[in-house]
Amino acid sequence: MPVLVALPLGLCLGVSFAWLSRRELRRVTSELGSRGLAIAALFGLFVLAPVSAYFLAFEPDWCLAYLLDTSQATPALAPALVVVALATVPSGFLFGRWLLERDEATLLRALLALVVATLGAIMLGLRRFAVQGSYAQFHGDFGTQPLAGSSLGYAILVLGFWLTAGLVFAVWNLRRLD
Repeated sequence: MPVLVALPLGLCLGVSFAWLSRRELRRVTSELGSRGLAIAALFGLFVLAPVSAYFLAFEPDWCLAYLLDTSQATPALAPALVVVALATVPSGFLFGRWLLERDEATLLRALLALVVATLGAIMLGLRRFAVQGSYAQFHGDFGTQPLAGSSLGYAILVLGFWLTAGLVFAVWNLRRLD
């Protein structure tokens, strides 16, 4: 999953998880004692971070939407982005919890804004995400191949299934908290 999509998506999922566990959050008095927060953190750790890490490791130029030449970037960039992706879901959950203490309507407005930001990131990068290649190939307009039928396309299908299965499992567990 491209980092430009994973970051707003992680925040969006974290706020959604807070919305789904709102009844449990009203019962829990401890800031970090929520089972919903544990589910959000585990989702970030076992689903979103590995998906982001795979694409950062094997298709870094595509993952950054060909905005940065990763061959010239510092080697610490990919691990830092994986850590940020890992932190987005629990951070979004804590942000959603904070908004929930104020008002449910505020949380829903923030969730809508995050959904729009995620869809905007997808739409802005759609042309860039449709091809597989390196930074030089994309900007030099040579040697790129369409996503369909490429190794990257198959990886997106497999890891998309992993992301969907993890999301279904997380939502199922959050619904059981009530």
